Amino acid sequence: MVRIFIALYMIGVLCVIGFLADARDPAPGASSAIAGGADASFLQRAALNGIAQIELGRLAAERATDGEVRQLGHQIVAMHTPLLEDLHGLAAARGIEIAALSSADHGVVVGQDFDREFLEEQIVLHERAIELLSEEASAGADSDLRVYAWASATMTGQRLARARQLLASLGSSGA
Repeated sequence: MVRIFIALYMIGVLCVIGFLADARDPAPGASSAIAGGADASFLQRAALNGIAQIELGRLAAERATDGEVRQLGHQIVAMHTPLLEDLHGLAAARGIEIAALSSADHGVVVGQDFDREFLEEQIVLHERAIELLSEEASAGADSDLRVYAWASATMTGQRLARARQLLASLGSSGA
Protein backbone atom coordinates (compact mmCIF):
# COMPACT_ATOMS: atom_id res chain seq x y z
CA MET A 1 0.00 0.00 0.00
CA VAL A 2 2.82 2.38 0.85
CA ARG A 3 4.54 1.67 -2.48
CA ILE A 4 1.28 2.45 -4.29
CA PHE A 5 0.98 5.73 -2.40
CA ILE A 6 4.58 6.68 -3.17
CA ALA A 7 4.16 5.67 -6.82
CA LEU A 8 1.02 7.84 -7.15
CA TYR A 9 2.81 10.71 -5.43
CA MET A 10 5.79 10.43 -7.78
CA ILE A 11 3.46 10.27 -10.81
CA GLY A 12 2.04 13.58 -9.62
CA VAL A 13 5.54 15.01 -9.30
CA LEU A 14 6.37 13.82 -12.82
CA CYS A 15 3.21 15.49 -14.14
CA VAL A 16 4.35 18.73 -12.52
CA ILE A 17 7.79 18.31 -14.11
CA GLY A 18 6.14 17.90 -17.51
CA PHE A 19 3.98 20.94 -16.90
CA LEU A 20 6.99 23.02 -15.91
CA ALA A 21 8.98 21.88 -18.92
CA ASP A 22 6.17 22.65 -21.36
CA ALA A 23 4.34 25.60 -19.85
CA ARG A 24 6.93 27.89 -18.28
CA ASP A 25 8.00 30.84 -20.40
CA PRO A 26 10.93 32.94 -19.26
CA ALA A 27 10.03 36.27 -17.73
CA PRO A 28 10.40 39.35 -19.91
CA GLY A 29 13.98 40.55 -19.86
CA ALA A 30 15.37 37.26 -18.50
CA SER A 31 18.61 36.11 -20.00
CA SER A 32 17.88 33.45 -22.60
CA ALA A 33 21.03 31.58 -21.59
CA ILE A 34 19.65 31.22 -18.08
CA ALA A 35 15.88 31.19 -18.67
CA GLY A 36 15.99 28.46 -21.31
CA GLY A 37 19.16 26.61 -20.40
CA ALA A 38 20.52 23.99 -18.10
CA ASP A 39 20.44 26.32 -15.09
CA ALA A 40 16.69 26.86 -15.50
CA SER A 41 16.23 23.12 -15.72
CA PHE A 42 18.31 22.70 -12.57
CA LEU A 43 16.17 25.25 -10.71
CA GLN A 44 12.96 23.52 -11.73
CA ARG A 45 14.21 20.01 -10.95
CA ALA A 46 15.76 21.08 -7.64
CA ALA A 47 12.48 22.75 -6.59
CA LEU A 48 10.49 19.61 -7.33
CA ASN A 49 12.97 17.49 -5.40
CA GLY A 50 12.83 19.92 -2.47
CA ILE A 51 9.03 19.86 -2.46
CA ALA A 52 9.01 16.07 -2.49
CA GLN A 53 11.51 16.02 0.39
CA ILE A 54 9.46 18.46 2.47
CA GLU A 55 6.17 16.68 1.89
CA LEU A 56 7.63 13.25 2.63
CA GLY A 57 9.41 14.70 5.69
CA ARG A 58 6.10 16.02 6.96
CA LEU A 59 4.55 12.61 6.48
CA ALA A 60 7.36 10.96 8.43
CA ALA A 61 7.11 13.52 11.23
CA GLU A 62 3.40 12.75 11.55
CA ARG A 63 3.18 9.03 10.81
CA ALA A 64 6.43 7.23 11.52
CA THR A 65 6.38 4.78 14.41
CA ASP A 66 10.11 4.92 15.08
CA GLY A 67 11.13 8.03 17.02
CA GLU A 68 14.35 8.47 15.05
CA VAL A 69 12.47 8.28 11.74
CA ARG A 70 10.05 10.96 13.02
CA GLN A 71 13.05 13.07 14.06
CA LEU A 72 14.60 12.63 10.59
CA GLY A 73 11.30 13.77 9.08
CA HIS A 74 11.42 16.95 11.18
CA GLN A 75 15.07 17.52 10.23
CA ILE A 76 14.32 17.08 6.52
CA VAL A 77 11.51 19.65 6.70
CA ALA A 78 13.72 22.03 8.69
CA MET A 79 16.62 21.66 6.23
CA HIS A 80 14.72 21.70 2.94
CA THR A 81 12.28 24.53 3.71
CA PRO A 82 14.93 27.31 3.81
CA LEU A 83 16.76 25.70 0.87
CA LEU A 84 13.54 25.82 -1.14
CA GLU A 85 13.03 29.45 -0.13
CA ASP A 86 16.59 30.25 -1.27
CA LEU A 87 15.94 28.43 -4.52
CA HIS A 88 12.79 30.49 -5.11
CA GLY A 89 14.82 33.67 -4.54
CA LEU A 90 17.50 32.57 -7.01
CA ALA A 91 14.85 31.66 -9.58
CA ALA A 92 12.92 34.91 -9.14
CA ALA A 93 16.10 36.95 -9.58
CA ARG A 94 16.58 35.20 -12.92
CA GLY A 95 12.97 35.51 -14.05
CA ILE A 96 12.30 31.79 -13.77
CA GLU A 97 9.10 30.45 -12.25
CA ILE A 98 9.43 27.21 -10.29
CA ALA A 99 7.04 24.96 -8.38
CA ALA A 100 5.87 25.86 -4.88
CA LEU A 101 4.66 23.83 -1.91
CA SER A 102 1.02 22.88 -1.72
CA SER A 103 -1.06 21.45 1.06
CA ALA A 104 -1.96 17.99 -0.18
CA ASP A 105 -3.62 15.16 1.71
CA HIS A 106 -1.59 11.97 1.39
CA GLY A 107 -3.87 9.33 2.87
CA VAL A 108 -3.52 7.47 6.15
CA VAL A 109 -0.56 5.08 5.80
CA VAL A 110 1.23 4.55 9.15
CA GLY A 111 3.33 1.96 10.94
CA GLN A 112 6.66 0.23 10.63
CA ASP A 113 6.14 -0.39 6.91
CA PHE A 114 5.82 3.38 6.49
CA ASP A 115 9.12 3.89 8.33
CA ARG A 116 10.97 1.48 6.06
CA GLU A 117 9.36 2.74 2.84
CA PHE A 118 9.97 6.34 3.83
CA LEU A 119 13.66 5.70 4.46
CA GLU A 120 14.05 3.77 1.21
CA GLU A 121 12.42 6.64 -0.69
CA GLN A 122 14.60 9.19 1.11
CA ILE A 123 17.71 7.31 0.04
CA VAL A 124 16.62 7.32 -3.60
CA LEU A 125 15.58 10.99 -3.53
CA HIS A 126 18.79 12.05 -1.79
CA GLU A 127 20.97 10.09 -4.21
CA ARG A 128 19.19 11.75 -7.15
CA ALA A 129 19.48 15.16 -5.49
CA ILE A 130 23.21 14.74 -4.93
CA GLU A 131 23.66 13.79 -8.58
CA LEU A 132 21.68 16.85 -9.71
CA LEU A 133 23.45 19.20 -7.28
CA SER A 134 26.90 17.86 -8.13
CA GLU A 135 26.27 18.32 -11.83
CA GLU A 136 25.18 21.93 -11.30
CA ALA A 137 28.05 22.65 -8.88
CA SER A 138 30.62 21.48 -11.41
CA ALA A 139 29.09 22.54 -14.73
CA GLY A 140 26.46 25.22 -14.10
CA ALA A 141 26.78 28.49 -15.98
CA ASP A 142 25.55 30.66 -13.08
CA SER A 143 28.07 31.09 -10.23
CA ASP A 144 25.36 31.74 -7.60
CA LEU A 145 23.64 28.50 -8.54
CA ARG A 146 26.95 26.61 -8.41
CA VAL A 147 27.54 27.87 -4.85
CA TYR A 148 23.97 26.98 -3.84
CA ALA A 149 24.34 23.51 -5.37
CA TRP A 150 27.67 22.83 -3.66
CA ALA A 151 26.37 23.86 -0.23
CA SER A 152 23.15 21.92 -0.70
CA ALA A 153 24.98 18.78 -1.85
CA THR A 154 27.01 18.77 1.37
CA MET A 155 23.90 18.91 3.59
CA THR A 156 22.07 16.42 1.38
CA GLY A 157 24.94 13.96 1.77
CA GLN A 158 24.60 14.20 5.55
CA ARG A 159 20.85 13.43 5.36
CA LEU A 160 21.55 10.53 2.98
CA ALA A 161 24.01 9.01 5.45
CA ARG A 162 21.47 9.39 8.27
CA ALA A 163 18.67 7.76 6.24
CA ARG A 164 20.95 4.81 5.41
CA GLN A 165 21.93 4.47 9.07
CA LEU A 166 18.30 4.47 10.22
CA LEU A 167 17.25 1.96 7.55
CA ALA A 168 20.05 -0.36 8.64
CA SER A 169 18.96 -0.07 12.28
CA LEU A 170 15.34 -0.86 11.37
CA GLY A 171 16.54 -3.98 9.55
CA SER A 172 18.61 -5.14 12.51
CA SER A 173 15.86 -4.51 15.05
CA GLY A 174 13.60 -7.05 13.38
CA ALA A 175 10.93 -4.37 12.91
